[in-house]
Amino acid sequence: MRSATRLDPRRPTPLDPHRFEMLLELEQESGEGFLAQVLGLYIAGAPRLLREMRQAIASGSAEGLAVAAHSLKSSSGNLGATELAGLCRDLEAMGRGGYTEGALELWQDAVGAFAEVRFAIREWPGIAA
Repeated sequence: MRSATRLDPRRPTPLDPHRFEMLLELEQESGEGFLAQVLGLYIAGAPRLLREMRQAIASGSAEGLAVAAHSLKSSSGNLGATELAGLCRDLEAMGRGGYTEGALELWQDAVGAFAEVRFAIREWPGIAA
């Protein structure tokens, strides 16, 4: 079994080091490849959810914004991408409140935060994203 890659808590990262440690423990319990699979699915699915949010904002669909933002919030939070999860939480709240006005700027911040998360995840061995 390969040695687990650790995040350096002294180095800025968009992933919470403590949450990532928990994921590494799951990797050790579940077997090699588990974390790579989870991270790969996240990297593959997040852009679709970001697109759905953007389409919902453009069409004024508050419900669509809330649904897509909720999904990305949950998966980002599970991986420890706390900044992205927080932005999605705010976007979800806007949608649940019935409006999309002003959501575009938050969405742009979420796209930037996801780019940082994706870059950090690509450092994990075995991730093809």
